[in-house]
Amino acid sequence: HFRFYDEFWKTDGAVTMNGNFWNFDRAWLGASRQHRPKMWALGGGPKLVDLATRYADGFATMVPSVFPTPERFADFVRETCKAVAGRGRDPERFDFCTWFWVVIHDDPAFIERAFQNPLLRWMAAIFGRFNNHDWAEDRVEPAFDPEWHYAMHLVPNRFDNQGEVDRILSRVTDRMCKLSVLYGNAREVAAQMQPYVDAGANAIEFIDLTPLVLDADGLPGALARQLEVCARIKEMNTRG
Repeated sequence: HFRFYDEFWKTDGAVTMNGNFWNFDRAWLGASRQHRPKMWALGGGPKLVDLATRYADGFATMVPSVFPTPERFADFVRETCKAVAGRGRDPERFDFCTWFWVVIHDDPAFIERAFQNPLLRWMAAIFGRFNNHDWAEDRVEPAFDPEWHYAMHLVPNRFDNQGEVDRILSRVTDRMCKLSVLYGNAREVAAQMQPYVDAGANAIEFIDLTPLVLDADGLPGALARQLEVCARIKEMNTRG
């Protein structure tokens, strides 16, 4: 895909080229090719990183699912930039996007209750660490087998056995929930994000799980807190 997209923008006419799974035979974007979009790789693993440094405009990843600490993310940025430069490309033009799992609320007691909700515990079981072996760094026993990975094994509609679901949820602890997200009020969550910006992230996205455990009356407040996080991140990175 990366090679095909790149070829479209380098070629004025029709594109004919072979790929690993698909082939293009005189494919053409025509007048639609007015603005070159940036193409980011999303995920992890050495193969995808290698492809990204060759063809992509950036790399997007999840926090804390893949990078539970800013220090590990900084190491990744440094090594990836080195690889991009080694390809004869400009690392200054290579983007790093961090997607954060967050729980944002002004009331710490509400957050503690939220971590008891089976929806948040289920999310922690599946997405807390994409590589379940990484839980060992925090001395946490994963809810799934260490070889289980959501991208390869998660088929949501197959989880129709309540006994199996309950067994998985019973293995999720409060500590696992708290290690799976950034949490606190808007100021605290933004402060936890900022070290990743300092480490090299130049695009910030986040997925707020709080609305999963709010009633309808609480949803406007959730949106307000999300916007406050955005405002605080922007303020911290535009001073001077």
